Amino acid sequence: MPLRSSLPVTALCLCLAWGQPATAPAARAQPPTFCAGKNTAPEEILKDKNFSAFTYSFKNNHALHIYVRKATAKRNVLAIFIHGGGWLYGSADQFHDQMTYLGAYGISSIAIDYSTFCANNGDPAMATADVNTAVAFIMQHAVQILGFDPRRVFVVGGSSGGQLALSVLVANPWRSRVDGLVLYNPVIDVDIPLTRLYFPQLSPSLRSDLSPRQHLAAMHTPMLILHGKEDALIPITDIRQFCHALLPSCRLEEFSNAGHGFFNKQPYKADTQAAMRAFMEQQIAHAPE
Repeated sequence: MPLRSSLPVTALCLCLAWGQPATAPAARAQPPTFCAGKNTAPEEILKDKNFSAFTYSFKNNHALHIYVRKATAKRNVLAIFIHGGGWLYGSADQFHDQMTYLGAYGISSIAIDYSTFCANNGDPAMATADVNTAVAFIMQHAVQILGFDPRRVFVVGGSSGGQLALSVLVANPWRSRVDGLVLYNPVIDVDIPLTRLYFPQLSPSLRSDLSPRQHLAAMHTPMLILHGKEDALIPITDIRQFCHALLPSCRLEEFSNAGHGFFNKQPYKADTQAAMRAFMEQQIAHAPE
């Protein structure tokens, strides 16, 4: 039976996060004062007729979706977007403009919805499992979802979405199909005060295992990191060390007077969109057929 937009379709359930059990906490309630008003639904995307939604899984009685924007001119190129929000909240709306931008150049896009603390009591391990389930679902059903089998695939992530994007390179069975990553101020270490505070059920060993900087040997895919020099959450010095360890696969572009999340607003949005597309076009031109 062909897939249909808006109908629930359950994907292959990946129950491991980088080889560790992704167990949900049994009695952890979302504080209403914290989660009230936090965006967890992509309202902008849902209003945009250029997007269609598919359900790829369910977690904690919560449907998880992918949001598809097909480019008018089909180049058989796909960009998969993963939003940020510290695994606490956030939605695919974060990359609505970037997806629309790429569509004008013939690149189709899919944004992944995943478990977050405010949406369905999620945590970083659940989010990692969700994203990898979604990537497998996308690759298995690409022809039905997009109308073509993508010749080139890119994964784009911002902040905690950067950690989730990097997780695809570690254990996802489709990782060899990824031609490049674009990372906006990515989280490279999950063992941080935020996760200890909001996700105490995650053991130190699991937090470490979820951290990209612990898996450098698995990361040979070309990547572009776009990072603000004034980022107070993820210091530029840490990103320089991370990228240097991944040479020649990693390229870092630094932005002056830019803090965390700088790419969400102008003039940085336009500059980072152009850098993202230039990187993708370079990989498309030089990748072997």
